[in-house]
This record gives sequence, structure tokens and C-alpha cells, in this order.
Amino acid sequence: MVLADGGVLCIDEFDKMDKKNYESILEPMEQQTVTISKAGIHSSLNARCSVFAVANPFTISAPLASRFDIILRIYDKPHQKYDRLAATHIINNHSNFKSNDEDDINDDDDEYDLILNYIDIVKQNFNPLLNEEVRKEIVNYYVLERNIRPHLTVRYLESIIRLCEANAKLRCSNEVESIDFKEVKEIINSKYIFKDTTHLNNKQLLF
Repeated sequence: MVLADGGVLCIDEFDKMDKKNYESILEPMEQQTVTISKAGIHSSLNARCSVFAVANPFTISAPLASRFDIILRIYDKPHQKYDRLAATHIINNHSNFKSNDEDDINDDDDEYDLILNYIDIVKQNFNPLLNEEVRKEIVNYYVLERNIRPHLTVRYLESIIRLCEANAKLRCSNEVESIDFKEVKEIINSKYIFKDTTHLNNKQLLF
């Protein structure tokens, strides 16, 4: 996570990690730092990164799950177009013949570079803050949600704020507005988003 400082850390097969590694990732996901104590030397290293983890099945402790802003279910459903593209790509890696079906993938290269440039510009130039209107909306929403689900903690509130700020950045805005909060509510209320992990205490979350 220290090497990923300022970027994104991608973890595959998150469910296969040792329990010791699960515990060691708690501090950097909470404090954005990694503390090292060795040979009488104590040091704190920056680990300011986003964590993108993939697991199947998703088995994780509630304390760790609460540190993720979004836990997204992905369903592997048949889709002729994308199944054909995936199969063609794999087949082409094992042959000297290129099918026209993969042209759609190659045509996306320019769009991919454009998206990367867009993200770089957004990260470097925008640092949005909540305006007064959206501050009140978020507070009222959190209080209402806490009344319905008392187990929610301030981490839930912090996740909402981070997502709102991210959406404002995507709009190239330095101000978080009601439209950003509206988008975030649609995301967190989606049927594909798993939430309410804090009430599990130290039990395992599995889905």
C-alpha cells in the first residue's frame, strides 16, 4: 500500500489473503498510513491510496468490510456480445489469425487514453468542498438512516462524503452540490450494492 501511495491498489483473490494480512490492512485503510516498528525504529509511511479488491466468494470480517465505501455484487450473466468479444480475445491469443470481432476492442484504445487523461486532470485540478445546502441534506439523511438502522456508524457518513466529492470531481467542480448527493444515494441504494456491515460485529460477511 505504501508503493501505491497517491494511486490505486488492486487486489485480486482478496478472499485468499491470510488473516494476518487482513489485520495489517486495517490501519492504512483507516489512517492512510503504515506504521513500522523494527529494531527500535518507529516510522510512519504514507499509504494514501484507493483499494480495489476482488473476491469470490466474498468472505470478510465486518471491521474490514466497513472500511470499503462500496461493496459491489457482480453477476456473471450470459450476454452474447460480450461473451463473443471475450471468447474471441482469448482465441486470438492462441492463434495467428485475428478476427474482425476484436476490432471493437482495439477501437476503444483512444477512448481509454482519453479517460486516463481526464482522470489525471480531475485529480490534479479539483478539490471539491460541500456547500451549505448539501451539508444539511447529508446530515438529515444520516440522522434518518441512523434512526432506521441504529448500527450505522460515522464510517457510513464518511463514505457518503467521499463519494459525493468524487462525483463532484467527475463534473470538474470544486463544489459538492445536491446533484452529487442525489447520484450517491442512487448508488448506495442500488440492489447491486451490499451495505449494513457494521452490525455484524466480528462475524464473517459472506455472499
